[in-house]
Amino acid sequence: MDLLKNPFAVLEASPHDDRLRIVELADEHSLTKGAKVCDEARSILTHPKKRISAEVSWLPGVEAKYVSQMFYMLEYPLKSPTSVFDSLGHQKLYSECGITPIALANLSAARLSRLPYDCPKDLKYLISEVATTFEEIDAEKLMGVLNQDRAIANLSEITDISAVETEIKEQRRYYTGVIKSALDILSPEGLVDMLTEIVRECEKDHNTAFPYVLSDILDIYEAAAQPFFEKEEENAKELILAIKQGLGDNRSSSDVKDKADQLALVMLNWSRVAKPLILRAKLMGAEFKEAWNFFNLLRELSLYTRSTYRRADLARQLTLSMKEAFTDFEKITQILNKDTNALNHS
Repeated sequence: MDLLKNPFAVLEASPHDDRLRIVELADEHSLTKGAKVCDEARSILTHPKKRISAEVSWLPGVEAKYVSQMFYMLEYPLKSPTSVFDSLGHQKLYSECGITPIALANLSAARLSRLPYDCPKDLKYLISEVATTFEEIDAEKLMGVLNQDRAIANLSEITDISAVETEIKEQRRYYTGVIKSALDILSPEGLVDMLTEIVRECEKDHNTAFPYVLSDILDIYEAAAQPFFEKEEENAKELILAIKQGLGDNRSSSDVKDKADQLALVMLNWSRVAKPLILRAKLMGAEFKEAWNFFNLLRELSLYTRSTYRRADLARQLTLSMKEAFTDFEKITQILNKDTNALNHS
């Protein structure tokens, strides 16, 4: 749920407000914001079970002075592109300012959805901020914060932690949607570069798990990229067939080399789009199977040209092209290094 559409924002209420105060606020704002909207917000905030959704998507534990700063950033983004929330690290925000991880994630998502300018640096920063901050959300600690607010508001406490976990999952879906919408404005090339850069940032910290929200985004990206992968693999198969036919028909070396150059471009195009997925798999201790399949298709040609036609020069060219394309896939690189040594000693 977006911060500015949250029932607390609609009524300009605090989590510390009791039922009577919430009813008063709903009446006060009904003329300017609409009776139906205010009645719905009142109903949610005064109902213990319904309220959890609003609480988790709000700014739990944040002092009023920081709430004001956060809303100023959202309402006037050009006047306040950066703030204390960017200059301080997460731990200082949590320990010194009392900002909770869920509040910081909700703020970053709201800022991301309101970027007023085309700035890849800010886009990258906010996407990473949402994804990494989500990893720091602890359901038990969050429930404790919510219950502290409820005690002040004289509302019944939350006893079922699964209710909080469910709402955290809902926020995860919301974050994914916000990030996807922000990335949709990029060109295809810009999207690939952005995701590659963000995943490479994750690579710098080997001690943390790959962020769930970023993995959700890459799942969407992978599904959207499948037609591209299939098309490029078909192009590769056609070029491989043409190269084999050229070798079999004893065509000129320049003609065969030209097809190999075209195949190298297909490799690079394919691997560039696949790079964020290859890097994610690497960081998760897995392998991007599609890359293996594509690599085996290409390597078979290299081995074929060497063993059948004794064309070490062409095999070497193909191997170098594969090295460039699969530079981030360590196991493939190891295989290609062995192939290169064998070619150098043949």
